[in-house]
Amino acid sequence: MSSHYSAQVNEDIQAYTAQLQRDVQQMLADLGANQNLLNKYQSEIAAYQAEVSTEIQEDTIKMQHYQLLYQ
Repeated sequence: MSSHYSAQVNEDIQAYTAQLQRDVQQMLADLGANQNLLNKYQSEIAAYQAEVSTEIQEDTIKMQHYQLLYQ
């Protein structure tokens, strides 16, 4: 009876360990995918910020020009 119990415990431990390893691999894959998305979004935000900054600079120059013309 004791050897049967020991064999069952070992089998359960192996199954648990195998599932844990699969879960860790999946988590690492998810982390990699999320990091790629984060990098993509950070790049898009930087590009958008540069675009907005350029627009603001252009509008500021236009406003200053109009102010000089209509004073």
